[in-house]
Amino acid sequence: MNKALLDMIKPSVPNSAIWNFYGPTEATVGVVIGEIGNVCDEDLYNGIIPIGKPMPGVMHLIMCDGEIISNVGEKGELWVGGDQVTMGYVNDEDKNLNSFRYVDFEGKSERFYATGDLVSLNSSGNYTYCGRIDHQVKIQGYRIELSEIEYHAAHLAKTRAVAVVQECAGNQLLYLFLENYLGDIDNVTRYLEQKLPTFMVPKEIIILKQFPTSSSGKVDRMKLLNEISDK
Repeated sequence: MNKALLDMIKPSVPNSAIWNFYGPTEATVGVVIGEIGNVCDEDLYNGIIPIGKPMPGVMHLIMCDGEIISNVGEKGELWVGGDQVTMGYVNDEDKNLNSFRYVDFEGKSERFYATGDLVSLNSSGNYTYCGRIDHQVKIQGYRIELSEIEYHAAHLAKTRAVAVVQECAGNQLLYLFLENYLGDIDNVTRYLEQKLPTFMVPKEIIILKQFPTSSSGKVDRMKLLNEISDK
């Protein structure tokens, strides 16, 4: 949950407890939970509130480059296991092989679902959601997260922002899309130059009246890439 959304909700329900639920469909939706109290800025990651701790009966670990990691602040892919994990996708063996893995866990070989979500542990033992693995790219040899660019751009522009990468002659070029932004693009660029390293500042900022979306309502990044190709 974005803290800006929480700040909008809380005044309307002053006597209610607010909980953050996380979970993929492949694990019957709910696997990590956290009650949201007073959130400190130090707990946020790109404006996102920690998703909490695993629910009872859920096996969980963070994988990075084939190794289980547990250090505070170290990022990796969240894997979850247990009885609630689905048996697999129907008639899609390739996807099953990529998504469901066996790993030695507390002395036993256990089956896990690789969520594709990038997380880290904070000092309170809560998982922090850091974005999607497939939104992590390399620019000029540096591994970066597109969500960080999007967070800073959206914070200034007060609208939806999506960063995408296009490969051109072996180079990875960064583009930033803003939805229905009426302000000065140069102000956005200057702001990003103050907040981000040079290699994370987009090559170009493109304004669209409305973002294309998939059937599930998510921004269609492939169609955004087509916008670049059509220019």
